[in-house]
Amino acid sequence: MNVGNDESGTKSKTTVTGGIVGKDIVAAVIDLTKSALWPALAFTMLIVFYEPVLTILDALSRRANQIESLKLGALEINIKLSNLPSASPHVAEAITGLDAVSIETLLSKDPNSATGYCDLFGKRNEGRLAAVRKLEAAKLFVAKPKDGTTWCGPGLDLTLTELGKQSQDFIFKLIASQIGAAN
Repeated sequence: MNVGNDESGTKSKTTVTGGIVGKDIVAAVIDLTKSALWPALAFTMLIVFYEPVLTILDALSRRANQIESLKLGALEINIKLSNLPSASPHVAEAITGLDAVSIETLLSKDPNSATGYCDLFGKRNEGRLAAVRKLEAAKLFVAKPKDGTTWCGPGLDLTLTELGKQSQDFIFKLIASQIGAAN
C-alpha cells in the first residue's frame, strides 16, 4: 500500500497490484479483451464456416472447365475448354518445347520438301536442319540420308513415326478447334 498526497494536499491510499494502480486494472483487462477478440472471432468463424467455404471452393473448381472467356486488361481470350482436344502424355511430352520452325516442318504435307535445306542462293538453311534434328530427337521423324546428293549437298529422307502422326493429328485438331471457336 502506498500513501501519498493528492492534488488537494490530503493523504490518499491506493493499492498497487502487479505494477498497475487500482482503476487501471479494468482498462488493462478491456485492452486485453479487445486485442484477443479479433483472433478469437476469426477462429470461431473459421470453425463455423469451414464446411460452407469448402463447398463453395469445390464448386468453383468444378466450374473452371466452363470458362469461355478470359479478359486481362485489353487482352481478351475466348476459349471453350471443353472443345479443346487433349493430348496423350506421350504426344504432350514430344511436342512440348518445339519452336515454330519445328512445328511447321512437322505439319508439312511433304516434310522432305519442307526441310528446304537450301535457300534460293544455294546456302544451307541451318534453321530447317536444326528443326529436323529436334523432331528426330523427339522421335517424331526418322531421318535417313538420301541416296546421292542434291545441288546443295546431301539430303535426308524423313519418315513420320507413329508418335509423329499422333502429334500432327493433335496439332491439327487444336488448330481446327480454335478456328471453329472464332466463328
